[in-house]
Amino acid sequence: MDLLGIGKINKKQMIKVIIILFAIVWFFPTLFFFVLNGHISIEEGNEEKKIKVYNIFELYQTVSEEIIYTIELTTKEVIYNNEINGYISIENYNSENSYMAKIFLDETLKEEIELKKVKNQFKILESDEGKKELKIYIYMNNEKKVEFLRNVYIIKPYEKQFLDELSCIGIGTHYIEGYDDINNSFELLRNLGIKNIRNSIQWNQIENNKKYNFEKIDNWFEKIKSSGINILVILFDNTSKRLGNDYQISNENELKNFLEYANEVKKYYGNKIIGVEIWNEPNVKWFSNQAMNWYSLMVQKVNCLNFNNVVSGATATPYQTEKSEQYIQEIANNGAYVNSKAFSYHVYSSSENMKWLKDKNNSHKSIINELGGFQRLYITEYGINSRVVENEDIRGERIIEQTITNEKQGIDYSFLYNFIDDFDNSQYGLIDKKNLPKKTYYAMKNYLQNTNGAEYIGTVNIAEGLEGHVYDKGGKPIIITWSENSTNNIQIDYKDFTAKDLYGKDIQPDENGKLTITTSPVYLYDVDYNYFYKAISNVATSKYDEFKEKFATEILQISGFEEKINQRQNYSQSVANTQKLMQNTAITAMKRHYELGDIILKAYEEGQLKAEPVKISSMLDMINDIGNSYEDLVTVSVNNTINSVMKTLDEANVDSSELTTTKQKIDETENLINTNTDVEIIYPTKILQFSKECYEKSDYINSLEEQNDIKAGLIISNNLHAQLLANWANKFASIQINNNINEYIAQNPVTIEYSETNITNKSVKATIKTNAEIQITNNSNSKEYVFDQNGSFTFEYTIKGQAKQITAKVTNIDKTSPIINGVVDGKLYTSKITPTITDENIDTIKLILNGEEVKNFKSGTTLTEEGFYTLTVIDKAGNKTQISFQIMENNNQNYIIQDNIIKNISEQTIKSDFDNKLKLGITYKIARNEKEISNTDSIATGDILTTSAGDKYTLIVTGDLNKDGKLNLKDLVKIRKYFLDGNNLDENEMLAADCNFDGKINLKDLVKMRLMLLNQDATK
Repeated sequence: MDLLGIGKINKKQMIKVIIILFAIVWFFPTLFFFVLNGHISIEEGNEEKKIKVYNIFELYQTVSEEIIYTIELTTKEVIYNNEINGYISIENYNSENSYMAKIFLDETLKEEIELKKVKNQFKILESDEGKKELKIYIYMNNEKKVEFLRNVYIIKPYEKQFLDELSCIGIGTHYIEGYDDINNSFELLRNLGIKNIRNSIQWNQIENNKKYNFEKIDNWFEKIKSSGINILVILFDNTSKRLGNDYQISNENELKNFLEYANEVKKYYGNKIIGVEIWNEPNVKWFSNQAMNWYSLMVQKVNCLNFNNVVSGATATPYQTEKSEQYIQEIANNGAYVNSKAFSYHVYSSSENMKWLKDKNNSHKSIINELGGFQRLYITEYGINSRVVENEDIRGERIIEQTITNEKQGIDYSFLYNFIDDFDNSQYGLIDKKNLPKKTYYAMKNYLQNTNGAEYIGTVNIAEGLEGHVYDKGGKPIIITWSENSTNNIQIDYKDFTAKDLYGKDIQPDENGKLTITTSPVYLYDVDYNYFYKAISNVATSKYDEFKEKFATEILQISGFEEKINQRQNYSQSVANTQKLMQNTAITAMKRHYELGDIILKAYEEGQLKAEPVKISSMLDMINDIGNSYEDLVTVSVNNTINSVMKTLDEANVDSSELTTTKQKIDETENLINTNTDVEIIYPTKILQFSKECYEKSDYINSLEEQNDIKAGLIISNNLHAQLLANWANKFASIQINNNINEYIAQNPVTIEYSETNITNKSVKATIKTNAEIQITNNSNSKEYVFDQNGSFTFEYTIKGQAKQITAKVTNIDKTSPIINGVVDGKLYTSKITPTITDENIDTIKLILNGEEVKNFKSGTTLTEEGFYTLTVIDKAGNKTQISFQIMENNNQNYIIQDNIIKNISEQTIKSDFDNKLKLGITYKIARNEKEISNTDSIATGDILTTSAGDKYTLIVTGDLNKDGKLNLKDLVKIRKYFLDGNNLDENEMLAADCNFDGKINLKDLVKMRLMLLNQDATK
């Protein structure tokens, strides 16, 4: 017989099978249903046999020789409503017996139930979170027959906190196909209180043959977003299909394909994500110079896609190496600093004192500052492996301490790794692979419930050996503190506060009223308000010291700067003793601190501070880092409950005009930067981005209807911070633009070219000359201006958007002719004369006497020689003055009697005048051609004077060569002919031609004759 297809069986075997089947049906009427949905385990013992059935409905049914029972749990292992519900049934109930169940949670008896024949319901309420052991004991006739054990996990629903959506604490998740299951872990994630996750949208998940499908991503993405959790997306792939054998972007085609993938993510999810992180731990493989260049180019190109936030780096940080720092430095120099808002790195430390974590954070912050600062710094992976630190309490302590340390050191976002255990040897999760919470889950949940929406303020010294951190939670201080040394527990007086442990459980004082604090973080509530000011003072004071040490050289270059810093530092120290601080006092203090940045910028602008822009930005970055404490100072001093003189919260609505003013300054600065794209304005742009973030936070909080004691303070402080940073960005940008313009002008100077630079008597044209692009804004937009006379003209022009002026000045126009004094043009002088010349720009003076130039003649030289003069003066402008004049000696008027010749007789001298002048004292007669002349006849050359004694004298009339008694042109013609022929004159004519009586006949005699003729004209 082979009914079941298992081979032939004999009759005896068949009977046995039938009996077994009958028993199963009798005792387990629902067995087949459960078997189909669960599993069966058969346990054998010395005293009894049990068949235990477990299925997805969490129903347990057990049979023994004495009792058959069913325990049905209607709540799952992880419980979110503080209730554990279920039913207990006795399947072989016998009214002759009594049945009872006792239900314990851990060791606490929660409920006793007298069991009836029907299903008996139980309900347990538990307010404390955590892993609990559920024990159910079933008694029959007061004898314990059944002991049921089961672990349950109580999780209180997360309570919404004011501004928790602005939390910067996140966690890594792996909601990808075949890995984490959103359906199993979502409630745990949501009730953890985490507000940010880091999850990849891997290239190979959404792309196949250039076709993109986001259905697999949408399954978890929309669920996360709808719960108010932000998503930082990793753009990543690890397949050779898209990356080649080197598993990295290393050619143009791969880059093109990657950017297509990134753009698809941008188009599909847009602003639903808080940013993208470019690759995961690229420095593990992308470590060659060429590879880093490709990575930097990838960051640059992704930035052009306009994601909300581009995070570059995500660098692994191997223990005790500087690999991450070096990598960030390299990619920053290749453009990643400019093209990303944040750098990220991964750091793991299980060290008890966390020195390595602190050192790594400091070294990365130092790198950022040296790059110019104003760059967000993310830790996108940190945490502790359960396999390294097996004690979950200690692991929870370390995770919380690491998280707080990151906040203390100014890490902008911290993403814990990981939410769920990855695999057997990588157990970083807060929940295990079965989606059950570990103790670290509860520790982190308690931390987030306390700090979400809170502002980290700083550290305080509560007692020696304690590390204390102050948070502003809703306008009230919370302190989280722990012992710095595992071997040194610290006791403090338990008064004026309340305390809770790592998991949020109340801590009571010991019999001596003391609170013992170990390395496990303790939360202190209702502490003194002064702790705000103590923490602010501690942080600011220490950071002033860091600033002075790092920039000692630069500080000395600025006159009086060190004194200003010390004044601000002294003020920050005094804040520690403050109990109440007026709002305006805090605002003034913040403004004065930021004036240190103004001093730096002014010194840089004026050349007092010799430094590159990156150094200026680094200095401002540290000043701003200190300024964060002043922002906190304003926050805690505005409208706090302890400061009774302040307005009530309802009256403390921030004037919207303050926000408007800030926005206008931001827009003005952004426009300044955007209209000067040819200028490299890296650092002001970075500063402006920080300003925008402060403004956006202030504006967002102001838009909320919900009220909270911290609200007004955050609005005012963040808006003020935004204003001050925008002012810095504006000044810094203006300086860099002006420096660029100055450099541009130095390389392309704007000059004026003149048509004539020498002295001239013509108009001069001034023309703007430059290789620069300029626009003339006056002079009818012309680059030319014509000067008709000396003077100046100012061209107005713009260059690189800046208004400039340049003045043309002409002093070389001279249209005035030289002036000759002391002599008159055309005049005949009979005595010496002294010509003088007046002109500032004399070029040449030329004096011509009787046709020949007088050598070395100068203005002021006295002239005595007879002759015809022409004096010509020309100045350097070409102006000319020329005059002619004559000098004729006023000779002795007496006649010259020598060798029976009487000379020096003037022409047209009549005989009667001759007689009166001669006065010989004897009688005589004058004859011409032997005929006596009358008293009215003129004496002529050749006339003979005969005395009564018989002496004869020949009369010679000066210049009268033709013997007519006159001097005229005929005589000039005759003497000129003499100069040509040399033999046309007789003896008497020769004597008449010797006008200067030197015994010679030459040009001087000709000149004399001409002068005598001119004199005739002058006397007519």
